[in-house]
Amino acid sequence: MSVEAARAFHEKVVTDDVFRDRFRESESRGEAREFLLQAGFDFSAQHWQRFQDDLEAEHEELGQALALLHEGRTEEAERIAREARRRFPQSWQVVDILAVTLDRAGKRREAIELLRDVTPDDPCLALLAAQQQRRALDLLAMTAGYIAFPPRRGSQPQRAWEVAYNDGENGGGWSMATDPSEWPQRHHVDVRSGISRREFLEEYVYRNRPVVLAGLVDDWPAWQTWRREDLLRRHGETPIEVHRSADVIEYMQRGDRPVQCIPLAEYVATEMQAQEPQYLFKSLAGPRVEGEFSEPRIFAGETFSFAEAERQERTFFYLGCKASGLSFHQHSAAWNALIFGYKRWFLLPPLDIHFHGQKPLAEWMHTSADTESPGAVEFLQRPGEVVFVPQFWYHATYNLTDCVGIAREVGTVDGLFAKLLSATSDASV
Repeated sequence: MSVEAARAFHEKVVTDDVFRDRFRESESRGEAREFLLQAGFDFSAQHWQRFQDDLEAEHEELGQALALLHEGRTEEAERIAREARRRFPQSWQVVDILAVTLDRAGKRREAIELLRDVTPDDPCLALLAAQQQRRALDLLAMTAGYIAFPPRRGSQPQRAWEVAYNDGENGGGWSMATDPSEWPQRHHVDVRSGISRREFLEEYVYRNRPVVLAGLVDDWPAWQTWRREDLLRRHGETPIEVHRSADVIEYMQRGDRPVQCIPLAEYVATEMQAQEPQYLFKSLAGPRVEGEFSEPRIFAGETFSFAEAERQERTFFYLGCKASGLSFHQHSAAWNALIFGYKRWFLLPPLDIHFHGQKPLAEWMHTSADTESPGAVEFLQRPGEVVFVPQFWYHATYNLTDCVGIAREVGTVDGLFAKLLSATSDASV
């Protein structure tokens, strides 16, 4: 069991920041062994090396399966993924990749049955502590949702994109100049107005599907207070931290990159005009805007795991120029409300992040998402629209104009994996 203990320890180190920091502190004091025993992990250096060898072999096989999938050689990928499941029964990541491989091979029913068989007693979860089990199931839920309830690609006709306003009244004084060649040619997501909370939960949250929601923020004071003139009048001297657009995600994840701290007025006057885009994407500790928006009631309640304090910590005011944006990343379920501007979105289905997620956003702008990643979800967000990003979907955004808005993480959905699978039936697969 000691090799298995090493695997369980590895999962906890990867997923639990507090535990990882405490372990590193014990290492620095030469007390790592004592720490491990107190935490319930009993394994030797030899057991750790055996686990590392197994992990390297597992990654090699999964890498081969992914490469074959990318080349369209689904039968070979399926064979390797099945063998990996046999050899590494204690890896939930293998289950994840095998499920997607089966789906790509046209075996959707078998893929769902594979996921349906994953219970807390399954070897791929049995060794994990409760927190790590929840995380694994939350991530598997994204795969289960995409397989069982894929986005309704083509359900929305191509929209006639209106000409953006040129610094007019509806642009809030921000620059709305845009390049028509950068506007998406497809709209792969539902746009709903007047949706009830029950419809939202049943059709999107419990199926882990993205949606654009209209009419939720029409009464926000932000329509006035986030206009350029008013924002600068009240907050022009406020020091803010800005990053190169390409660095925002890495900085938020690692927190170890230097940032530029300048007054908001200077950022608007100079950095938003710079050739290399800078981005203000910060928590509410920047310009004080808390009273100028309110969370749409459709996200209220206990459906999502974060309480109000956690939601506040994960609320971000953003102000960026044309060509700024966020590279591909994932997190718990979130909503993103755009007040001024036009924003292009890309969401990637399971596994595609391995092939396409590292490509610069500028390249995505001039290629067809349908060609680059046939399963990609691409759409436009317009002023006043709120995007619901389901938990752990990889996504990226590109600002087609100046953009001002607010984004908030709301947490995960308790038992979403089970809810998704119970919603499937023979008729649906």
